[in-house]
Amino acid sequence: IRNKQTLLTLSYPRFLLHAVLSPILLPLAADLASKTGNQPPQLRLVAWIVATALALRGFAHSYNVQLIPSRKRDISSFTYKTPDFEPVVVVIIGTLACAAAGLLLFAKGVQKTPSLFLG
Repeated sequence: IRNKQTLLTLSYPRFLLHAVLSPILLPLAADLASKTGNQPPQLRLVAWIVATALALRGFAHSYNVQLIPSRKRDISSFTYKTPDFEPVVVVIIGTLACAAAGLLLFAKGVQKTPSLFLG
């Protein structure tokens, strides 16, 4: 996209969707872990509450985000004006939760290969 304003307009929804949808990894991991039969029934509820709180926080955070043009390898994009690790932490937590659920499924014999754990 050659027009920077168009690219900027398209970048805001991308950042917003990423901030709001990434926490859904937590209920997904809880649902996967519940397939072993050893998880407390409240795990899914807690996962949804935490995911909702993180999604609302992500929405509030991305509402005030400031993006600046960036160019890497001849590709134009937009990035955060100041480095921000909060959105990354949510993704790391969700990924670790999914990896833990995958390891649990593999260890309990529910899944024959550790593919979910390995990513």
